[in-house]
Amino acid sequence: TQEEMNTLRIGFDVIIDPDVPDFEIGKIAVKEIVKALRDHGVENYSIKLTGGKGFHIGIPFEALPKKVNFTETRLLFPDLPRKIIEYLKHYIKDSLKEKLLELDTPFGLAKRVNKNLDEIVDEDGINPFKIVEIDSMVISPRHLFRLPYSLHEKTLLVSLPISIKDIDDITKDDAKPENV
Repeated sequence: TQEEMNTLRIGFDVIIDPDVPDFEIGKIAVKEIVKALRDHGVENYSIKLTGGKGFHIGIPFEALPKKVNFTETRLLFPDLPRKIIEYLKHYIKDSLKEKLLELDTPFGLAKRVNKNLDEIVDEDGINPFKIVEIDSMVISPRHLFRLPYSLHEKTLLVSLPISIKDIDDITKDDAKPENV
């Protein structure tokens, strides 16, 4: 039951999964999310190349406040991580849109993510979250994430921890087992 899980849970990490089929767009998304975290004083986070299409950003439970609105943080799963992700999406929307348009034209962006132009625009123009999906609903008690240094079952690439300072230079070849 939820009550039993709350009794057993001592904490939870917040995992942010910017999902996008284009590796370079994924890098842009990660940089914008990390900038937003730093803007809010969060310096304790990790980044890993998933071994698949993109990246995960992890915020350890210890980086969260002990209480939020007088409630122990450990009792706020999954609502708190979902709210954090939704807030971050709101916070980075304009800057992510700007960075994406610096990378490519709207037509080029649509092509990079295998969509038609009309699938990535709305009444405000390019919608960056129709290009980069950052789903807050993946936060659930049963959602699993690949451990660092494990192999991705489809690509056989390593789930590779990286530093934000290395993100511009990282390639999928860096995650080949012989290169790790």
